[in-house]
Amino acid sequence: MKKSAQAAAALLCASARALSITAKDGYKLSLITSKDTSTDDAVLLLHGRTWSSDPVWGTTGAIEELGRAAYAMDFRGFGRTQERAADGLLRPSTCASDLCEVL
Repeated sequence: MKKSAQAAAALLCASARALSITAKDGYKLSLITSKDTSTDDAVLLLHGRTWSSDPVWGTTGAIEELGRAAYAMDFRGFGRTQERAADGLLRPSTCASDLCEVL
């Protein structure tokens, strides 16, 4: 990511609170959430295969205006989540399993 994009992403995420969830295999998954999570209504934002949660975090203002909490998850090897698996692959089945862990 270019430096200007990194700076913009950091500003977007300044309003976020960092969370970590440990998957069944011990892998630490990173999430960010809005500061107000007092509601049971929530939206989980997911990024595409070549990004992190930073770009999607820009949509949280609209989500919070609707009275919902916003969460964004970084898949393995992206964003604030630790490095990829030893074989370097990110399998769809692993993404689905990690998503279930977060939910």
